[in-house]
Amino acid sequence: MPPSIPLLELDFQSELTAFRRDIHAHPELAFNENRTAEMVAGELERYGLEVHRGIARTGVVGVLRAGTSQRMIGLRADMDALPLAELNEFPHHSRHLCRMHACGHDGHTALLLGAARYLAAHPEFDGIAVFIFQPAEESEGGAAVMIEDGLFERFPVEAARAQRTGEALSLVMFDLDHFKAINDAHGHPAGDRALREVVRAVSGQLRDGDLLGRIGGEEFVVLLPNINPDKYQKPLENLRQTIKSIPFRFRDARVEITISIGATLFRTGDHTTDAFERADKALYSSKHSGRDQVNLA
Repeated sequence: MPPSIPLLELDFQSELTAFRRDIHAHPELAFNENRTAEMVAGELERYGLEVHRGIARTGVVGVLRAGTSQRMIGLRADMDALPLAELNEFPHHSRHLCRMHACGHDGHTALLLGAARYLAAHPEFDGIAVFIFQPAEESEGGAAVMIEDGLFERFPVEAARAQRTGEALSLVMFDLDHFKAINDAHGHPAGDRALREVVRAVSGQLRDGDLLGRIGGEEFVVLLPNINPDKYQKPLENLRQTIKSIPFRFRDARVEITISIGATLFRTGDHTTDAFERADKALYSSKHSGRDQVNLA
């Protein structure tokens, strides 16, 4: 089991709250997050990070280096709002007609800034942390645009180490089957709880050094370094079965959760996008073949 994470007392929490409320009041839609992106970049520079602007037009990346290791981890948040009218009346309600942070991206952005600020003040790690602020998560495929714009070539996270050392590295993509049906039948609170249960279950299956991240919506990615290239389907089958066995209930209703999985190994000469494309095709093979299964590419 991964170690428990202690709660932190942040002396700048009120500043994060004010930041979140500011961008909540000024929501921006896909690829138009200009004000938000500039505010994010300014904060990262204030913390002392190396800042890169304009990735996928309005994306921002901050880089924090500590120690001597070249191992690199990426942390991500999304910045865009939805084209919805806000009916809230609290002081920081949206100032713009038919634009609203209804999906929490204002909170995601503030949380990632908080992580960057804390780690910059307490660089008690050996490696490189990359803070990725993504545009256009809601509807325009901003993650794919950032990748196409060279995100992982410029900031190659764990893939670079695997390419350099020859260590086997598996890229795993999975998503929840029929997630929309869960939301439609039981409401979005049920979907949110289902996501949390899946993250908890997956985290309990990972080894030290494995990395779990959320791409968006109900889709996740896992990096499995130093994996046995001839036997890596078995742990993925175990993971699939673990999720299927979650005894999930919502308001006394039994809700079955299953996942579809696609995975690949990084190959010599791969760009990160090559591995993502293979894993993505394997994932869709799993979904189109009936879901609740594992496919390798």
